Amino acid sequence: MKKKKAALKEDLEEMKVIKKWRSFGFLRFISHLCKVPVLHFYTIQNCCNRLIKKSQETDTDFVLFIEFIAIFIGIAGPQIAEKNEDPEYISIINKYVEFLEQQKSLLPPRIKCLIMDLSDLRKNEWKKIYNGPKNIEDKMDLLFEENRTAYGEANGLCRDQLKKFVERIW
Repeated sequence: MKKKKAALKEDLEEMKVIKKWRSFGFLRFISHLCKVPVLHFYTIQNCCNRLIKKSQETDTDFVLFIEFIAIFIGIAGPQIAEKNEDPEYISIINKYVEFLEQQKSLLPPRIKCLIMDLSDLRKNEWKKIYNGPKNIEDKMDLLFEENRTAYGEANGLCRDQLKKFVERIW
């Protein structure tokens, strides 16, 4: 009985992983349709809105849906900006990135890095510029600066204590 239950749990986990990767593939496919004039911006907006709504409805899949949004916008955003579409479209995409930045404190480091990449894209007006790989030290310094005012000054922590705090979150 216990073996059967363990096997069923394994199958369930495997099915969840397969579903996750199929969803990633589907979202990538939709976002790549922006290259061709097949997909209207409102479809992209609808997808982002639904993913945000889903992320807020479920606690267990929150991180997964945020990751979906980050990947989706990471592909669709530059393509929309490249087409020189209505500036309103780009401002809407920027609002989605702002939403993701607000959620960053609740996310694991891998997703934080995705959001940081999106922020860099937005700052570069959605043009991909390769400045070399960012190492962990650069990301740690950036996280340190982001958390300095929120945690350090409020709690009177010195720089070394704050570094340790950021390393713990990382």
